[in-house]
Amino acid sequence: MTYGKKLLVLSLVALLPILAVAQKKSNHFVYEPLPYLKDKDIKFLENYNKGVEHYNKAVAIIRTSDSYIELKELETIQHSATEELKLALPYMENAYKLNPKDENALLGLCGIHFALENMDKEARYRDEYDALHKK
Repeated sequence: MTYGKKLLVLSLVALLPILAVAQKKSNHFVYEPLPYLKDKDIKFLENYNKGVEHYNKAVAIIRTSDSYIELKELETIQHSATEELKLALPYMENAYKLNPKDENALLGLCGIHFALENMDKEARYRDEYDALHKK
């Protein structure tokens, strides 16, 4: 599954130049939306970024765990990661609804549903992703 490798860690700070431009007004900077971005694009990016943020938190929770841990601690880690993934899901679904042809949103939904063991939904979004590449 190549889509798992493509799900990138994104930073909201890294996307700030895409969302806004800094304009100096008096002694401070004001960030204003770029004129060519539509409201739908901004809403997509906001939802996608928030989904990726929670997904990355789940990954960080898992990665910071030691390989030799007690079962009780493993359950706690799994619960925390699952909660972050559940928080990521509605944001990624909203991003998908705003732009169903966006590969990153599809990959995000694949990764989240795979991690939550929702294999039917993971397969649905994987099929949509694969269909985009068959054209």
